[in-house]
Amino acid sequence: MKKVLCLVLKTVIIVVFVCVSVGAKSTSNIRDDLREVLATVTDDEQIAVYIRVYDDADKFSVDEEVRRENSFPEVPKTVDDVTQYKQAYEAKVKQLEDEAVREAMESLGIAENDVVLKGEYTCFAARMTKSQILSAEENPMIAAMDVNEAEVWAASDYDELYDHPLFWNRIKKSYFPMYGYREPYIHADENCAIDWVLIKGTVLGVLPVPFYEVIGNRVVNDMYTKSPFSSGCGLYDVEKDEIIGINSSTLALYDGLEEAYELYGEGRLLGDLDGDNELSILDVTAIQRCLAGLQDYPVDDMIVPFEAEDEVLESFPESAAEYREALKNPLKYYSDFDRDSERSILDATAIQRYLAGLPANENIGK
Repeated sequence: MKKVLCLVLKTVIIVVFVCVSVGAKSTSNIRDDLREVLATVTDDEQIAVYIRVYDDADKFSVDEEVRRENSFPEVPKTVDDVTQYKQAYEAKVKQLEDEAVREAMESLGIAENDVVLKGEYTCFAARMTKSQILSAEENPMIAAMDVNEAEVWAASDYDELYDHPLFWNRIKKSYFPMYGYREPYIHADENCAIDWVLIKGTVLGVLPVPFYEVIGNRVVNDMYTKSPFSSGCGLYDVEKDEIIGINSSTLALYDGLEEAYELYGEGRLLGDLDGDNELSILDVTAIQRCLAGLQDYPVDDMIVPFEAEDEVLESFPESAAEYREALKNPLKYYSDFDRDSERSILDATAIQRYLAGLPANENIGK
């Protein structure tokens, strides 16, 4: 979805900004900043406020309706399939949002001539009185009211709401119920045919499984209590119609998977000293400064493998054997990018070569 543009109106009348989101429902509340403004005005005076409106639809119900109405295939096979689906999906979402906006306006007593701005994706500005705002506090259609759109309407608020569950109908046959299901990356070959999809999600009833492995440039070191995949990530092979867990040996089997896993995988990136979840020249500089004594290595630079209790390991003999084997020679530091078990200038050099696409230590990415 395109980012929502918030318009600053240079006028003495402060406006109400209303945004509608699909997939949630909550009782409205008035934030502290707005309460301070309300205390300074009369009941009939129009003041500034930002309102977020919910409707009852969620992305999975929208997905099912769109597929049914348009006879889309359960598993998209090409980029064109995805494009057509997304266009239909977004049109349905827009329809639902428009309906929710109309219902919200009627519920709040906002007349058409009170609307001063209608933006894309069901955002609009309107004039409201103090009495109207107070009456909306318990309105089940309204989630929150505030005066600062920069804080309330961050772009990240919309990322999850408009995530398209393109392959959910297939995945749920193997894993259902699955919660927080996501497809952070879809890969297509040179002929625009979709060949694999990176998937994430959690399921109930999955007992904790200890896991430690270096996958690509990520160290996955955790106890995943709800993921159906030990590493926290899975892959759906579209051609073979198979779902597999991702590990270090999987990366070489699929074109582009190593790059995708570095962007969207679980665990922490080797060499990522500034903690921004990406490798950059800033990490090279941080390592150089640490070695020169200008700053200390981060406290959490030391890799401490998760210590699973014996009774847990006994419950998963196969996983436990792999876990114990992996811990025989674990990496010591996240800053050890060249994987020689030492922190040195070679790590900074290895990251520079990696960023430049030059050959580096053969251990890197393995």
